[in-house]
Order: sequence, then C-alpha cells, then structure tokens
Amino acid sequence: MRGSYFKKIIVLVLSLLLCISTFTACSTKDKQIVLSNNMSQQAKAEENEISEKIKEGDKYLSDGKYQEARTIYENAISIDKGNKKIYLEIKDSYIKAGRLDDAFYVIKLAIENKVDTDNMKEQLEAIKKKFQVVNLKGSVNQDEYFKLPETATVKINNVDTVANINWNISSIDTGKIGTYIFEGNAQEYERPINFVLTVKKMTNSQSSKITTQNSGSNSKIEVSEQNISEKVKEYIINGQGDKPEAGKLQWSKTFLNSVDIVSLYKKYKAGGGNGQDLESFAKYMTMNASIPNNWKEIFEKDLYNTYGKKVTRLEFLGGDMYQAYIDYNGSEVPYVAVSSRTGYFHG
Repeated sequence: MRGSYFKKIIVLVLSLLLCISTFTACSTKDKQIVLSNNMSQQAKAEENEISEKIKEGDKYLSDGKYQEARTIYENAISIDKGNKKIYLEIKDSYIKAGRLDDAFYVIKLAIENKVDTDNMKEQLEAIKKKFQVVNLKGSVNQDEYFKLPETATVKINNVDTVANINWNISSIDTGKIGTYIFEGNAQEYERPINFVLTVKKMTNSQSSKITTQNSGSNSKIEVSEQNISEKVKEYIINGQGDKPEAGKLQWSKTFLNSVDIVSLYKKYKAGGGNGQDLESFAKYMTMNASIPNNWKEIFEKDLYNTYGKKVTRLEFLGGDMYQAYIDYNGSEVPYVAVSSRTGYFHG
C-alpha cells in the first residue's frame, strides 16, 4: 500500500513539473513573438516617417524653398543615419532639380557617417563629373609679368558665386611665344578651372607706347596709397567694359564706399601683390573685404531703392551668397541672390 502511495506522489510531482516547464516555454515563445512583432511595427513606422519626410522635402524643393528642403531631408537622415537608401533618394531629388552642389553635400554627409563608403565615393565622383568646367583665357606680351587670376565666377546651385582658385603652378614663364593651358580648382566648391594663356610678341607700336608712358612729363600716374581708393573704384565701376558680364567684378556702390580700401591695399602688397596691378588688387579686395555688420540693412535699402521690393527672408546659399525672398501676391518667392560682401545682387 505504502509503495503504491509513494508512486502516486512521484507521478503527481513529475506531472506538475512538466506542466510548469511547458507553460514557461510557451510563455517565452509568446514573448519572443510579441517582441518580434513590435520591432517589425517600429521599423515599418520609421520607414513610413522617412518616406513622408522625403516627400515633404521634395515638395519644398519643387517650390524653390531650398533651406526648408534641406532641413526636412536632414531630419529624414537623422531617423536612420546608416540607411544608404535615404542618402541616394535625396541625392536623386537634388540632381533632378539641377542642384548638384546640394547632391554633393548629401553624399559627403553619407561618407562622414561611414555609410557604404566605397559606393558613396563613386557617387561623389559621378557628381563631380557633372560640374561645369570654368574656362578662362587671357593674353600677355612676351617677357611681360603675368599672374593667374585669384578668383573666378562659378555657378553654385545655379547662382553666380565668386570663388578663390588653387592653381597647379605658382609662377608663369612668359619668355616663349605660344599658347599654354593651366589647371586649377575652385576652393570649397570642387570646380575644375582651366586658363588658356596666349603669349604674344610685342608689336613696335606697343613698345613705342610703353617708352612714351615711362618717359618725360607725360608719364602715367602710378598707383599709390594716396590714390588707390579712387583708382580701384573707377576700375570696378567703369574699367571693365571689355569683359563678359560673368567675368566682371560686381559691387554695390554703397558697399564699395564702405570698404577700408587703403588697409586692404597695404595687406595686398605685404603679401607680395603687385601694387600697380589694379585688376589683381580689385579681385583681392572682392574676396577679402570685410562683410559689413549691417550688410542686411544696407542691401534691403538698396533693393527697395532699386526695385521697390521689401525682403521677407534671406536664405544662406554658401560662401558669402544669400537668396533674398519677397512677398508676391501673398506667396513668398525667391527674387534675387546677393553677396553679403559686395552687396551686388541679381535675379
């Protein structure tokens, strides 16, 4: 009897343990299923949020609201920084809108975030190949001094922007007659620049003219600290008539009159600049003049006096360039691009 009783107890305990084990296993499995479902739902929600933000950014882009588009696109990226699909979709949107520099920026951001680096570098090179080569040209007489330009006007997101140039050569030998090509790169903007220089033989009339200028009472007045302000202003306003519009140094007269030209001239010469080369100094000044603290106020007054329009907003484009918006029939629209350094604006 007693043996039979103990057997029943043992069977009962084993059955109880089996039920507990089965319940625990089922409970763990259920938890895993719930957790998996939650993660899947969260991933789907993030994917939908990213998709909606990209659509919103695309809408801003098509409306010409570029700063708003960039902000929304960056928000989309911040949701999943490691997702290469996001960067590529935004890049494609920018390229379709003709904003190669913004596309370039997005891919550089992917590389900085270490996303599919090798592929993104290939994407970067593909965009660089779409950048327009800036072709410049000039001529000089044999054995005369010639200095390659320090700046050039390049298209940055379809806006003319003055950029500094890095050349692959520091000095030029003009001792031999011929045509020479020099290569450079626009700093910050990754733009290739070519300069075609023609070295010509000096004619007898040119030689005679130089001799006359440098002799007797009719010798030309040299540029000095006493007259540099007058001369460089005259050059910028009236002395560039033979140049194409894109190659001219453009200033607002109001901004030009506010520049401490003499101080800049001293720095230019101290850095090895040719004090008698007005064009070279004018380019130096255009790139290095201080941006006025009240430039926005000056520009807005210039714009109103010129076109009778009031600025509603200024959007940073890059370098010293801004996009000015105005109100048109109740809608905010882009009107002109302006340099905060020179005050020159154009539509």
